[in-house]
Amino acid sequence: MEPWDVAYYSQLLKKKKYDLDPEMLRPYLELGNVIKGVFGLATRLYGITFKENKDIPVYHPDVKPYEVYDKDGSYLAVLYVDFHPRKGKRDGAWMTEFQGQWIERDGTNVRPHASLVMNFSKPTEDKPALLRLGEVETFCMSLDIRFMVYLLTLVLRVCQEQMFGGTL
Repeated sequence: MEPWDVAYYSQLLKKKKYDLDPEMLRPYLELGNVIKGVFGLATRLYGITFKENKDIPVYHPDVKPYEVYDKDGSYLAVLYVDFHPRKGKRDGAWMTEFQGQWIERDGTNVRPHASLVMNFSKPTEDKPALLRLGEVETFCMSLDIRFMVYLLTLVLRVCQEQMFGGTL
């Protein structure tokens, strides 16, 4: 067996031993429900909430903008979530910071804007986006410790100077 064979044989073993076909889970993994679940988990773990705001301009119609709030209701950031593949968009999942956090001389606390980019199954006109288990894992891992350290660094820091307001 070669290293690249592991995933294939692992899938065969799971099917034989547990009769588990990940495709059977897709009807239960509709993107809207997954978003609610993953953001709900972030609320329970970190006390932050995500509220979609369709009035925020986006760089592509598929992008969903969310305002992020602390548990006390204070505004923390804007998070743009770009779920679906399209022509010209690279593969994978990543985060990008569009604007850091800093405090203006007049005391205005400028809050960060960041994006979480993924390439999940896109809905069709007659079918919702039903995610594969691996796509749900990607979204959940996006909210794991690495993402949360990055996001919390963005949204919870208080930086007095704009030039120091980027990520660590």
